[in-house]
Amino acid sequence: HLDLTSGRDRGRLYRIAPKGWMPRAVPQLSGLLTAELVAVLEHPNSWHRETAARLIYERQDKSAVDSLRTLLRDSQSGLARFHAIGCLEGLSALEARDVIIARYDCYDGVRERAALAAENFTTSRDVLTRLVSLSTDRNLRVQMQLAFSLGEFQPSPERQQALQDILAAAGSDRWIRTAVFSSLGNGAEEALKRLVEDSALSPAISIVVLPELADLVSRQLSDEPGWSRMAALVSRRDDDPALQVRLLRAVYAANRNAKDSPAFAVLVNRLLETARRRANDESIEVDQRASAVSVFGLSTFAQDGELLLETLASTQPPAVQNAGMATLIAFSDDDVATALLVRWPELSPTLAAQAREGLMSRTSWTVLLLDAISNSKLPNSTLSPSELQRLADLPDEGVRSRALKLLETTAQSSRVDVLRSYQVSLTLNGDKNRGALVFKQHCSVCHQIGTVGHQVGPNLATLKNRGPETILTNVLDPNREVNPAWRDYLAVTTEGMTHNGVLISETAVSLTLRRAEAKETSLLRADLEALRDTGRSLMPEGLEKNIDAQGMADLVAWIMALE
Repeated sequence: HLDLTSGRDRGRLYRIAPKGWMPRAVPQLSGLLTAELVAVLEHPNSWHRETAARLIYERQDKSAVDSLRTLLRDSQSGLARFHAIGCLEGLSALEARDVIIARYDCYDGVRERAALAAENFTTSRDVLTRLVSLSTDRNLRVQMQLAFSLGEFQPSPERQQALQDILAAAGSDRWIRTAVFSSLGNGAEEALKRLVEDSALSPAISIVVLPELADLVSRQLSDEPGWSRMAALVSRRDDDPALQVRLLRAVYAANRNAKDSPAFAVLVNRLLETARRRANDESIEVDQRASAVSVFGLSTFAQDGELLLETLASTQPPAVQNAGMATLIAFSDDDVATALLVRWPELSPTLAAQAREGLMSRTSWTVLLLDAISNSKLPNSTLSPSELQRLADLPDEGVRSRALKLLETTAQSSRVDVLRSYQVSLTLNGDKNRGALVFKQHCSVCHQIGTVGHQVGPNLATLKNRGPETILTNVLDPNREVNPAWRDYLAVTTEGMTHNGVLISETAVSLTLRRAEAKETSLLRADLEALRDTGRSLMPEGLEKNIDAQGMADLVAWIMALE
């Protein structure tokens, strides 16, 4: 313990602290007058500023108000202005004019603090008028705080417009969406209407924001007039059938009563009739055909399954194939799994990967897949050892026993043998440029470096400090040492659906799993039958099948060169 009143101890602390962390002498701020403490709010050191702000609050000396207001208006320090508005609020001396001054500040933190402080003036028309102009602010923290604070004001056209503007501009950020949705209240339906009609809305916003907003609105509706309005909104996006399907699924998932609505029945029948005409119409654009194929998710496999299976033919464009596969595996019929297994040899590698993921997502489908491998209808290599091990961890005894049996018959050489065979890569000259290509091809689905890849697993740049051999071990034997933050979790729902991924967030009522390509699945705890930590990494074993010794040397060289 150091005594900061002792010159010797202060010198001792200064020598062991990082350069510039604190000055050589720590003044006794408690002995300063309140007016002098206000001046300390401009100090470059955070300890001084924060201590001064605390003492001003504790003293509750109103004589500091004028000085604080002058500081807020005239100080050249953004941090000082930030503390000034907080101190005025702490002294119960904050006025509407102070919030308005802070709203126009050039420092992001002051504008954010102004949005928070505005909650003290929810009846002031002047404050609201100035505040809503922050909806176009380029700083996301300012926009998020504004979205939260606007929820404290009474509903008004200005408030509603600002929330809609924030959602349209920055709604792809989930925290922004959370802030806006918490403040919309009964204005959610109006916001959905405005955004659905916005032709300038970016595709990224449409894909993420509109379905979630439709979910929010649907939870507020309870009668046929409401469903008719919602059906009319969805109908306005005839230019994007795929979006219409996402909106309808969001509505149905949020409120089961919607399926009984005559208005939705008419809409769905019209969409399906149009989709049947367009799905195989080679005279229209491929993306339009793919959108039409996705509409069959509103139908049944019994009714449109044959047409969907035709979209998997090798003669079809990849976009149409992918839409057909995604639609098929969204059904729950066991006939889907049977049909896919029959057509397995005809599937492209991309489609086979989609089919494998879909077949492993439902217990009954997984049993059919494992039986097909056991009966030699599919090769043993259809599932990797990591995938078989994941299935062996499931609570269903039928799946577990089959997976364990296949693991015994398809046992691969141990990781120790693989590592031993790849030691030669540590003696080769690696090319970091080729290594970057190896990363992009094989690692970027779960790792991100700069703008390349997806942020699912840890940052590989942190591995360079542990040396080439550790990098090699982590790549080829990912389960030897697994950080709890990156473990693969298995979730099984009460409907028999299986999901896996890294557990990135959880609340009292839900949790979110993230898997390859940063795809996320949010599940309600009420829908969970089981949740299990596999104790293994989400990263699969077996990369040696795709990366030779020279490729591994190149990858290691690239990681070692990362900044």
